[in-house]
Amino acid sequence: MLNKVNVNTTCNVSCYFNLHKQVFSVKQGRNPVEHFNWLLLRNCSFLVRESGRQRVLMEKRKGVHAFVKGIFDCGNRILENDFSLIQDLLPNLTEDIRIRYNPYLYGYFFEAKSLKPIYNCDICLLINKSIYRIR
Repeated sequence: MLNKVNVNTTCNVSCYFNLHKQVFSVKQGRNPVEHFNWLLLRNCSFLVRESGRQRVLMEKRKGVHAFVKGIFDCGNRILENDFSLIQDLLPNLTEDIRIRYNPYLYGYFFEAKSLKPIYNCDICLLINKSIYRIR
């Protein structure tokens, strides 16, 4: 059931794509509390830990150092495959609203099409290894 998750919906969460599980991990505090195929966040900010980025650049090895931080709105846990809550959003997921991060290019998240830095947005959708600015 979508609304029974281990995430406090009144506090900020930090999210990242988990390469081992191929899902988004959601942290509250220091540890992951849930894993989702997709999730919606409100009041989002895009954070990069520069020390972690420098380690990635030096070692040429991936490591968790970049996060989307925001208030958890809703999500779809592993094995649930329910897209009904975001069905209206899916046709509009284009490069125009996609957000990327690549530590080898920039030390910040950026708009995929214009390459402009982006530091926050009202609502974002994390799905299929990608981030989309909804508003």
